[in-house]
Amino acid sequence: MLNVMIVEDDVMYRYALKTVINWEQYGFTIMDEAINGKDAIIKLGANKPDILITDISMPELNGISLIKYVKENYPDIKILVLSSYDDYKFVRDALLLGALDYILKYELEKEKLVNLLDNIKKDIEKERHTKVTIKENQLINDIITGNEIRDIKERLKEIKKGFSPGVVMNVKFKELASSKEQDNNLLFHNILDGKESKYILGINENKCCILLDIRDVKSEFKIHTFLQELSKYIIEELNKNNISNCQIGISDIFNDINRYQVYFKQAVISLEYSFYEKNKKVFFYSNDLIANKNQKLDILLNHLKENTISGDIDKVRKAINNIFGFICKYKLSKRELKKVLLDLYIMYNNISKELQQETNDKLGVMEVLLNDQINDVRILEEKYLHSYGQLCRTVQNKQYSMGIQRIVNYIENNYTSSNLTVDKIAHIHDITPNYLSLIFKKETGVKITDYINNLKIKEAKRLLRSSNKKVYEIAYDVGFNNVTYFCTIFKRKCGLTVKEYMSQDRKMTI
Repeated sequence: MLNVMIVEDDVMYRYALKTVINWEQYGFTIMDEAINGKDAIIKLGANKPDILITDISMPELNGISLIKYVKENYPDIKILVLSSYDDYKFVRDALLLGALDYILKYELEKEKLVNLLDNIKKDIEKERHTKVTIKENQLINDIITGNEIRDIKERLKEIKKGFSPGVVMNVKFKELASSKEQDNNLLFHNILDGKESKYILGINENKCCILLDIRDVKSEFKIHTFLQELSKYIIEELNKNNISNCQIGISDIFNDINRYQVYFKQAVISLEYSFYEKNKKVFFYSNDLIANKNQKLDILLNHLKENTISGDIDKVRKAINNIFGFICKYKLSKRELKKVLLDLYIMYNNISKELQQETNDKLGVMEVLLNDQINDVRILEEKYLHSYGQLCRTVQNKQYSMGIQRIVNYIENNYTSSNLTVDKIAHIHDITPNYLSLIFKKETGVKITDYINNLKIKEAKRLLRSSNKKVYEIAYDVGFNNVTYFCTIFKRKCGLTVKEYMSQDRKMTI
């Protein structure tokens, strides 16, 4: 959706503009309105639209001044001018200042407006596509080589000719012997001299990115062997040149050089697996390894949450063991590991708050994440086992499980509502009404409907004693729409009619 701001001092024209088309149907949403240029400038500071539709003749600050301000401060905003028949000179000035087009107020028709907006949308999409392309090239340039963007483009043009299939190799090392870029380029050229399947894209002080042409390697097994042997050779040659701590990350095979940045990221991510195998030198990116792991991890995290809420410490220990076993089995990258640790921390923090426990980052997770101090997965696992175990013991010491306590709290805060039903409570807490009734009775020993009515009648008795309200008013105040039904429940719970209870209460106070 593209965001639109309408600037028009005439309320009728503003309404007409808003209703002449179904904006969302055509991919637009009206995010804001302004009554003149001054009002628009204030609102632009808070919300920047993609398109500004503005009148020209307005009090305080007219459309021409507004357009000039927008073009100076928000050059990306596209401007459509709304004008009267006699505004021609102003329209010309507006177009000279950078407005894309104009529409006469008396010609404000659906088809014409849609056509104008469609043209503006195409301009925006084209510009965005161009900007994304530039940013991608800048990213490659900044992360990998530091070369000028035009150099990268020239190299990509050069290797497009038949450079498929291929892979990206990300060679990481402690540091290069020379600080001169020319010397380092020469070093890698010499190492790869005679290797037909090569192309060096860029080098910086501790990283070299290589695009490899593997067209002549015919089978997947041979490709893997070729890459292993080439990686071993590169590492040995770098060691000979006193360049140590070498590791190589290798992407999946690509068939489209235009998607180079995807495969560069794969090569970078594959090196993050070195966290688990510090002595290993070559790491292959694997889509098979990554496929479906997020879904599996979500299931494991949900198991941990459910068992913590129920206070089952044995199942919580098993759930945490399973999560960290999963981390090691699938060799999550450091980036992915940080996300899991943060998810565990947030879950721990939320449950602690529900239990009214202070957290103060007892896990020490935020310090680890902020300072990048992830060194040993097993130490982190022990921290979580200890802290989640404490949560379970807190749950066990509560009168009810966290799930039921949450429901009890909700009922106690809402029992005077006339539309409080078992179905509504079940829906809010994402369980079925039958299951809610079953577990509520099991833990509290009371039917949930009786629990609600007990609270209602308790409050009704208080009001009967302390207020001069009529019976039907009290019935309504505690959530009964039918006074007869209220009286029936009251008699069932108290053993007295409302009248008898009031009479008895008066005798006790005499």
